[in-house]
Amino acid sequence: MVVADAYSLKEEKRIAAKGGNDWRAVVGIDENQALLTSSKGIFKLNLNTMEVSGQIDGITGQVGDIVKSNGYVFALSASKGVIVINASTLAIEKTIPGMVLGFAVTDDKKVWAAGGKNLISIDSNTLEIKEIPLSFQAYGSWGAWHPGSITAAKNDIFIAKNGSFSGGKEVYKYTGTPESLASPFITLTNSNILYGAGIGYDRKKNTLVLNTLNEGFGVNFSINNLYLFNADSGVRTASVNYSGYYFPAVSVFHQ
Repeated sequence: MVVADAYSLKEEKRIAAKGGNDWRAVVGIDENQALLTSSKGIFKLNLNTMEVSGQIDGITGQVGDIVKSNGYVFALSASKGVIVINASTLAIEKTIPGMVLGFAVTDDKKVWAAGGKNLISIDSNTLEIKEIPLSFQAYGSWGAWHPGSITAAKNDIFIAKNGSFSGGKEVYKYTGTPESLASPFITLTNSNILYGAGIGYDRKKNTLVLNTLNEGFGVNFSINNLYLFNADSGVRTASVNYSGYYFPAVSVFHQ
């Protein structure tokens, strides 16, 4: 677990690697404390000392994606679905079973996840849940964990139609109406498939970024294509091709 300067990317602090560590994702609670997910629950992280100081009670097993919105933390558990945690007390407020994919946070402070054939929004003020039907099965990534294939652009949601682990070719865009989910917003061509989270949103450039590999095995895993699409129109604006066994997990953007 490494803390790096946001501009230089130079390392500032770290939790040294050791057997048994299986960190997944991190979210800041305030300037002094963060929460760190793992294959065996959620750990409390002191940001000043970079030391782990216990776990959140009542949460065990695999936990992956985690975000904070308003006064709540939303964590994705393999066994319980979405776990809603009070950011002040770190007590569990609510669970939403059946969810396997998360998270995206829209400008209206709604938190989005998916499971089965439903996309859901959670109002981070009231914790009210709204279900939106999907035309496809939402898959998680617990077998070989990676961040969820979902992202937000302002108040719109992009969600990938993945296989049971990853490897999808279609990205859907939800703009608030059922009609917007009737057909894919972007469909990859040729042998390209999404890998890892697969999708990310660059707010400064209003660009949807797709990470792909070639479909197949062996040398196909070394054929990488990074595609950039206008997030409003879906028009491809650029591509970057590179070779090597990088297995990209997620795109990160400095906002």
